[in-house]
Amino acid sequence: MIFKYRPEIDGLRAIAVFSVILFHAGINLFKGGFVGVDVFFVISGYLITSIILTNLDNKDFSTMYFYERRARRILPTLIITIFFSLIISFFLFSSKDLIFFSKSVISSLTFWSNLQFHNEADYFAKTSEFKPLLHTWSLSIEEQFYIIFPLIVLFFISIKKKFLNKFIITVFFMSLLFSQWSGNLSKNYPFIDNELNFFSQSAYSSFFMPFGRIWEISLGAICAIILKKNLVKDSKISNFLSLTGFILICFSVFFISENYPFPSFYTLIPTIGTALVILFSFKKTFITKILSFKYFVYLGLLSYSLYLFHYPIFTFLKYLNIEVNSILLIPLLTSIILISFLNWNFIEKPMRKKNVKIKKFLILIGTSYLLLIFISFYFINFKIKGKNYIEDLPVKIQNSLDVLPKEVTRCTGVELKKENFLKNDLCFIGNKNNKKIDFVIYGDSHILAYYNIFNNYLAKVNKKGLFIGYPGCPPIPNIYTIRSDESRKNCRKLNDKILQLVENKNISNLIHIARWSYYTGEELPNGEFNPINNIINFNTDTEESKKVFEKSVEKSLEKFGKMNLNLYILEQPPFQNFSPSDVYLRSYNKDKKIFLDKINYYSIKYSKYIFNQLFSNSVLQINSEKYKNIYFIKISDIFCNNKKQICKIGNSKQSFYRDKNHLNEYGAEVVKKRIINKIETLSND
Repeated sequence: MIFKYRPEIDGLRAIAVFSVILFHAGINLFKGGFVGVDVFFVISGYLITSIILTNLDNKDFSTMYFYERRARRILPTLIITIFFSLIISFFLFSSKDLIFFSKSVISSLTFWSNLQFHNEADYFAKTSEFKPLLHTWSLSIEEQFYIIFPLIVLFFISIKKKFLNKFIITVFFMSLLFSQWSGNLSKNYPFIDNELNFFSQSAYSSFFMPFGRIWEISLGAICAIILKKNLVKDSKISNFLSLTGFILICFSVFFISENYPFPSFYTLIPTIGTALVILFSFKKTFITKILSFKYFVYLGLLSYSLYLFHYPIFTFLKYLNIEVNSILLIPLLTSIILISFLNWNFIEKPMRKKNVKIKKFLILIGTSYLLLIFISFYFINFKIKGKNYIEDLPVKIQNSLDVLPKEVTRCTGVELKKENFLKNDLCFIGNKNNKKIDFVIYGDSHILAYYNIFNNYLAKVNKKGLFIGYPGCPPIPNIYTIRSDESRKNCRKLNDKILQLVENKNISNLIHIARWSYYTGEELPNGEFNPINNIINFNTDTEESKKVFEKSVEKSLEKFGKMNLNLYILEQPPFQNFSPSDVYLRSYNKDKKIFLDKINYYSIKYSKYIFNQLFSNSVLQINSEKYKNIYFIKISDIFCNNKKQICKIGNSKQSFYRDKNHLNEYGAEVVKKRIINKIETLSND
């Protein structure tokens, strides 16, 4: 028996890879394009299992030959991608980013990059866009599967063949349930949390981890078993079922977004869709004819090269502050296809054939591995002449790039599962011995920069304050933040409890601090977006989030306007394009003028700041002006220079930011006078 080639599978690969590429290009229509990777996982499980089972039936399965085929398929293009990325990174990246990149080179070549990226940042975080090999996380998961799966098959074949099917089905369900509910598991008896959530994901089943992903590959394996046993026959409903599968994939690409918990039961939509296409795409079905279209098939053959090459190209453009827009997209895609074709024709295809003997192949791969790992190891451990390192910067600049101390960050780590959190986890500032709480400083992680300002001021005026909040939770009552951890870090519940505290304790001063544009989508495509809604709706887009923001702010300020308190709403600082450490490492020069010019070059343009924050600022300011006891404190003009048309990330002495959007203590000091003056003015009225 010979495993039959199915052109429609290559057509499906083309759909999957371009979904991923257009998602990474920032095309909002393809907001769920990342599910293309899930489609690939199912296809991989199907193809590998089919090949192994066919070879076993023919009694010509060889574990070593299987690994050889995988190596010929995977390694040459991976090495080429890394080689050229390494050269470009050497000239383009700052020392810090070159070190991170070099670590990812080693982890990608040894197929554990998913674990490295898991420990560094979220897949959807904008900092991840500057990691050229981030996309190799999926390749690492596949290779982890490829290494283990043939051995498992041989083990069960040697015992009893029918146990293999049961094992794969068991793994499918266990991994799927683990991806959805592993966060409900506990290390202590009875090993399950008292408060169970419908979705609760642990670190072990998060986006990059294999334990919550292996069910997707297992689903493909189940498809292979079903087709091998001829359990599916061509019938009148085949057309309907394959079309349904294709629609499910398209629905996922266009309607699912990064706000959905992934992997989870939601991942069943594109994966079940893929399974239906694999199982029911018989020769005469409509979807088979579409996917077998010669250009789809041809692009499917290039899919591996397309996938590997596109992400580093996007990364390097973003690093150069070049935005991938509609004008640039077509020539960029054309270039990616051309590069992929050249690689497929001259590297990938010849290496997969046996014209390159195994001995020569192993020598080429082994030499390449040693060279790339040696260079990467050198970049990690030794200084590169001509590059600035953190320790080479003046001490004051180094200090301004430091992370916040734990005693400050604990104030935004409120744990809502504890019913008595208002009693035990409060973070008091100022004169903590006072019984009465005079101030509540409340918001998302943006409050952290202002800890010392308010602590020192309240101690000076003999007042007691409460400093509290949660990252990604705006101080807006009656809203949900639409994100995968909402069930555990319930923003609405936290807002309700703070509001209850303000009312019960007769708090006289309330200060709201947040990254407001984060919840309206104004920062996109170069920033981030955390939708808000009055209901938990994972399909909330920017327009819906803006409407909810506007109405919720209007209602909440109307309520605060009738209360006997002063409410101060602080404008967020201008969102920056680059992290401060990158700016200073790339800009530092002993010539002060050159140094300042470079800092200004990398600082956000004034027009871009206006674009990023106009809507949220307008909503907050207009509604604040309706009430005498509510004041919107503008701070952006302190950072922005209209003459130079920039909003400074810092000066030659220090950075004002600790990342792209959070101020550090130095940045807070810059705006301290305006904030304290306004509080004193309004308090004395």
